[in-house]
Amino acid sequence: MNTLWSKILFVVLDVAMLVYLVFAMTSFNKPLIATDDTCPKVDINIEETATDGFLTTDDIKAILMANKLYPLGKHIDEVNTRRIEEVLTDNQLIETAMCYTTSENNVIINLKQRTAVVRVKSINGQDYYIDSKGRLCKEVSFKDGIYADKRQLLER
Repeated sequence: MNTLWSKILFVVLDVAMLVYLVFAMTSFNKPLIATDDTCPKVDINIEETATDGFLTTDDIKAILMANKLYPLGKHIDEVNTRRIEEVLTDNQLIETAMCYTTSENNVIINLKQRTAVVRVKSINGQDYYIDSKGRLCKEVSFKDGIYADKRQLLER
């Protein structure tokens, strides 16, 4: 008789545990993603160099808005991070771009801009900058403090 009660108690406890596990898995399993699937925040991080750079966060925002890619307020499924990276790296002033979304639907954009080393002022009045990798940057405004060369510049 004693073993019958222990078997019944064992089955009742097993059923109770099963009911609790099903309840816990359905009730407490909430997604980490916000219920509102729009992008609430855009962080634009530009890696600073030793001198002031070519770009500001407003410049990046303007580039993305001109291409209708600025993600703030858009549904997260409409945000194309790959396309944002492509548009930004097409800009001659940006060396690398990385864009991703977080679990809170924020969009993070990390940029590394080209570093101007030399400013070249040609006789015909055109200004050029040469970056740290020897590439030309045309038609940009950069803060003073870069060496200028006033020789005649031959365009290739």
